[in-house]
Amino acid sequence: MYKNLAVSLLLILSISGCGTTNELKGNYTWENKTKETLYKNVSWTPITSQRLSGLSPKDKITEMKTEKCISDYDTPYIRTEGGLCGIGYWLEINDGKSTTKIDSLEKMKKQFTPIKNEIEAISFVAAISSDLYVIDGIPKGNTAKVDNGYLVNLVHNNTFGCGPHEPTGAIYEISENGTIENLAFEKEPFSLKPEMCVD
Repeated sequence: MYKNLAVSLLLILSISGCGTTNELKGNYTWENKTKETLYKNVSWTPITSQRLSGLSPKDKITEMKTEKCISDYDTPYIRTEGGLCGIGYWLEINDGKSTTKIDSLEKMKKQFTPIKNEIEAISFVAAISSDLYVIDGIPKGNTAKVDNGYLVNLVHNNTFGCGPHEPTGAIYEISENGTIENLAFEKEPFSLKPEMCVD
């Protein structure tokens, strides 16, 4: 009896599309109106994977960061975070014999492409995206498979600068070869919170 009930429940969930949402919440401004039309009906899936879990070999990858504020902005990083005190980030892969430093988008592409699934797409975009809203290691957002690759929707904290510092979303398109295009973004919504400047 219970076995049949479980099978029926799984069937209902699969038919109803549980875990997906047809449209994103929020007011997004699209850079490319053609792609806004193209992707308006995609089925989005909430992100449930750890931020860097799609990068391989994940057990040998360590995310590194500068110990002090960046003074030399000519030094390459996969991303920087912070206000006046910028912190640079990069990845290191240690296979037990040597360490490979990944500190640029080109090196990311060389090491982690072709991108074969949505988890890999999420991790690739998340690794180079600053100030993400992350809960228990999982970036808040959604993902979708499209003909040209993948769409990744991530939420940024807006920690620095002046404003109410409300989180806002962004939509990125990433191809199998790691080419990323910023498709759409949210403006910070009106807030009754006092405006603050954070450096």
